[in-house]
Amino acid sequence: MTALDWRTLVRYVVSVVGLLLLTGVVATVLTTALTALGLPNPVASPAGLGGGIAAALAAADAFTPIGRGTRTDALERKSDVRLGFEIVLAVLLGAAGTVLVVSLGGGGLLSLFGGALLGYAAFMFQNREAYVLERE
Repeated sequence: MTALDWRTLVRYVVSVVGLLLLTGVVATVLTTALTALGLPNPVASPAGLGGGIAAALAAADAFTPIGRGTRTDALERKSDVRLGFEIVLAVLLGAAGTVLVVSLGGGGLLSLFGGALLGYAAFMFQNREAYVLERE
């Protein structure tokens, strides 16, 4: 591998590690907050993780070299505060979606995927101009 290849590889590895840490931190904070609000742990834990996954997916698009393209360039033109707000909204909707799926009797991976999908879809909808650009 050339020096450039190593640098690129390191950037990707650091991005993945950062996204995993983000997922863990968001999941822990959300689970703790939801448990403190009285949600039972079997509901709060998946909700926290669903929100964490939604945060990681949105942050990967907005801030990392993973999948870099016109979408990432369009997202980088937005302010960090605005993107941060949109990621927080994705987290909240991801957690709420997970709680909804669990309350409807869904469990395990179904609840995580449902919540994460809802949160990430909300982020994509907020930034639909960036995602439409990529298809053209």
